[in-house]
Amino acid sequence: MVNFPSGITSLLVIYLLLTLSACATPGPTTTQTNEQAKDNLFWQQRQQTLSQLDHWQFIGRFSAKNEQDAWHGKIAWSQSGTAYDIVLQGPFGQGSIKLTGDHQASELQISAKENYSDADPEQLLATHAGISLPFNELRYWIVGLPTTEKQTTQYQIDPQGRLTSLQQQDWLIEFKRYSQVNNTDRIIELPNKLFLENKRYDVRLVIDQWKLTS
Repeated sequence: MVNFPSGITSLLVIYLLLTLSACATPGPTTTQTNEQAKDNLFWQQRQQTLSQLDHWQFIGRFSAKNEQDAWHGKIAWSQSGTAYDIVLQGPFGQGSIKLTGDHQASELQISAKENYSDADPEQLLATHAGISLPFNELRYWIVGLPTTEKQTTQYQIDPQGRLTSLQQQDWLIEFKRYSQVNNTDRIIELPNKLFLENKRYDVRLVIDQWKLTS
């Protein structure tokens, strides 16, 4: 056995302790990966829960504008499976339109004398109300989900696994705020403030009251 002077022995012990400490401490990359994995797990669990919500109602306020026009007012939306009933009302109760239908047909009522029908609700709104919105996707975006029918370009989630932004088709959706909603035996967080925009439109939606129905 080789005997080292006491000074050298102390230096060797310190070196070994520092080396072991460095090996035992995870680097920033490992910590970040673990956090991302946890966020993604929460997001997967939320997707499962939200995808089962197909009966809901909300009332709120909206505004939409493009380079030529602007609209704002109140909105009431009721969804039951693929069936929907949506009422848009102008400020102070002046003027309203009602859109009802399901995956097979849609009907737009602008007044007692103006009723239109079409298989495509987006086409109805564009032709007779002058508003071009991704109606088929809105049903998913409103509850905080990307639509499965279109490719998701990019999305971001927060530490609770909630969407904070989503880019689908040519639309950017920002989820500014969430609220807690009672669902039978548990509470679900649903968006209550959304900003949607593309090259043509800027849409703001504030949901004042959610109701989950069976």
